[in-house]
Amino acid sequence: MTNKTKVLHVTSVHIHTDTRILLKECKSLSKIYDVHLINPFYEGKIDNINLHKVIFFRNRLLRVLTSWLLVLPKSCFINYKVIHFHDPELLFAVPIWKIFGKKIIYDVHENYSKQVYTKEYIPLVMRKLLQQVIKFIEYIYAYFVDIIIVVHQDLNFILNKFKKHITISNAPILDYKFVPKTRKKQFCYIGVISEERGILKMAKIFNELKVDFVLAGNFSSKKLKKKIISLKNIKYLGIINREEVIKVISESTCGVCTYLPLPNHMISNPNKLFEYLNYGTPVICSNFESYKDIIDEKYSFVHYVDVNNKSEIVKNIKNILSMNDNELNNSGEEANKFIEKNYNWDIEANKLIESYKKILSK
Repeated sequence: MTNKTKVLHVTSVHIHTDTRILLKECKSLSKIYDVHLINPFYEGKIDNINLHKVIFFRNRLLRVLTSWLLVLPKSCFINYKVIHFHDPELLFAVPIWKIFGKKIIYDVHENYSKQVYTKEYIPLVMRKLLQQVIKFIEYIYAYFVDIIIVVHQDLNFILNKFKKHITISNAPILDYKFVPKTRKKQFCYIGVISEERGILKMAKIFNELKVDFVLAGNFSSKKLKKKIISLKNIKYLGIINREEVIKVISESTCGVCTYLPLPNHMISNPNKLFEYLNYGTPVICSNFESYKDIIDEKYSFVHYVDVNNKSEIVKNIKNILSMNDNELNNSGEEANKFIEKNYNWDIEANKLIESYKKILSK
């Protein structure tokens, strides 16, 4: 039986092996606290983290309306001192958690009001309405939250007004020592495979150029999956483990992080970008100012492109393919050292642990 303080993470959307939630935050906190995670997929134990499965509705609307209710029995009546939640639909549970004396952390991965505006399956009039509804709900319920975590300092100016936000970025875990590799003439993308992340656009370009494009992760829809895997030169690996991720990235010529210029992407902090660099592989990347603020254009390991300019993308792909293994490895080693020095999870984990200590001391 542990004497450690019990803390709970809650997600109604993310997979239980989510990099930010499980591998970074929960694992870091488990060195000090008795960490539990409510999630939609898995019941059991991973490392020192206790996972609890709650079955949520698959229908989006029903899930949004009921998720907060479904997590209450497993979160209110156990002596968790901190509840740290990751999805905006769970905001409705905040006042109830407060009544039960919980300290509450709202972890904001994206600007959700901007994100909903990009969902083309929602009629435009409804998108505009939902955008305002989300802003209102976040503003009202965030009042009761003790700490708001954002992945980028400029992610959500409305939430920043509360003056209780801290920035904990998607910096990578330092789990790789750079070793020069024989590079395969392939580009790679690991993560959620969606049209908004520019994957269909890039897949079509690689198909035209007859360049191998290796993909791993979940597709956002069956329709998109069918479109992409029907193209030549596409190699889909499914969902792969951490060791396989490292192998694919470190042996590739270049990683792909070409998110489309949508409002919720323009100010963001994508884990993918830093993961590729951590594993010693250059990246072709959207030329967003928020990315350039972190990694200057002067560095050889990031190839910034206008994702709406096909000729610019093609030119950069060809330039990258013209590099030999020695050039790629030199660039990759520089990337790995940059991440180790400036942008790694150890730095962010310390900020997370200090934020827990702060609210638990009150």
